[in-house]
Amino acid sequence: MAISMPGMGSGLDINMMTQTMVQSELSPRINQLKKSEATINGELAGLESLESALEAFNKTLEKLSDPDEFGSLKVSMDDDGEKILGVTVEGDARPNSYQVTVQQLAEKHKVSVFEGETVAAGSYDIAVGDKTFTLDVGAEDNDLESVMNAINKSKDNPGVTASIINGDQLVLTSNESGAENVISIKDDSGNALAVTELQKAQDALLTVDGIEVKSSSNKVENAINGVTLDLEKTTAEDEVIRVDVETDLDTMTDSVNDLIDSYNKLFGAIEDLTRTPEGGSRPALASDSMTSSLLSQLRSALSSPMEGSAFSNLAEMGIITTMNGDLEVDEDQLEKAFESNPMAIADAFTGSEGVVANLQTVVEQYIGGTEKDEDGEDGKSFDGLIKTRVDSLKDNLDGFDVQWSDLEKRETALTERYSAQFIAMDLAIQQMNSTLSSFTYM
Repeated sequence: MAISMPGMGSGLDINMMTQTMVQSELSPRINQLKKSEATINGELAGLESLESALEAFNKTLEKLSDPDEFGSLKVSMDDDGEKILGVTVEGDARPNSYQVTVQQLAEKHKVSVFEGETVAAGSYDIAVGDKTFTLDVGAEDNDLESVMNAINKSKDNPGVTASIINGDQLVLTSNESGAENVISIKDDSGNALAVTELQKAQDALLTVDGIEVKSSSNKVENAINGVTLDLEKTTAEDEVIRVDVETDLDTMTDSVNDLIDSYNKLFGAIEDLTRTPEGGSRPALASDSMTSSLLSQLRSALSSPMEGSAFSNLAEMGIITTMNGDLEVDEDQLEKAFESNPMAIADAFTGSEGVVANLQTVVEQYIGGTEKDEDGEDGKSFDGLIKTRVDSLKDNLDGFDVQWSDLEKRETALTERYSAQFIAMDLAIQQMNSTLSSFTYM
């Protein structure tokens, strides 16, 4: 029996010829897939860099959106004053000085109502101020601890906490301080029970610039517009605490410069992702419509007229956009603006429709955020445009797995077909050579 090996008849490398034919047919598709994958991966990397830059910028915005962090106002008192009260200021406060005295702190009402190991079975109406609930005491659960738990766990409890003192006295304490939150208790006949008052319910009493102020809480928010006083102690006789609310020019200047620096870093990152450097390769997001829209929205947020502000735009504060698109500050002009109306600058940046809020609105469209409800509280979170686009691109990449699998199957089929054809050709040549040889020796 004659032995036949691929290539014996023709002397050709059939395996190499097969591979060459398969590669020739599949190379355009392979190159196309590789190029498409590289394009998508480059786009993904660019979007991830853009999102990272926006998140870094948003951290600065979140910090500066807080008037306290922005530095619109600061409070100063002497050391003795800080022992008496704490002072915090809100965005609507204004620079001023105040003379404060504290005559009385607000207190919670506290009474001892039952003594002994048990409480007489029956119904009791317990009231705190104008709110009342009924406590039912049974003959089998009338020990002090059971009564205490029944009061504290009642869903109708109007604002009182029960506790046991010395093992045989049930003490009731109002949850809120103030003269209106007085505790009273009646039996099922409507008779008031005798109580021992351990702490009188009382309002805080203080004077601000000689004007008497009352507050049910030691957290006094109604004394000075935009200023909260947290009372810790009473002042000594003839003692007056001076509270100075002043503009914090140094912190405000630093905040403005922090915002400008952070914006310029973001702008630089976007340039790197979109602008082709001289002699360099084209970046992934060059001519990208979403990124162009982002830049346009950022510029618009910075240049929008400031309605209701003493300054119509940032340029009047000395903050301008340069020819290349980043921000620049004229320190002298900014200083003059601060000297003329520092609170207007703080409001222009930290107000509900200020520069920082406008920039945050833009940024959150791209990185996602949290919707606000009617009260301004955080609600449902939402994804940004970048995540939506990234998810779509990743889905496209997953689709390439199928295409590569189909290509491998195609490669296998082509290899088998071309190999069979070349082997058949080789056998034919071998047979022809054999026939020719027989003619030669005849």
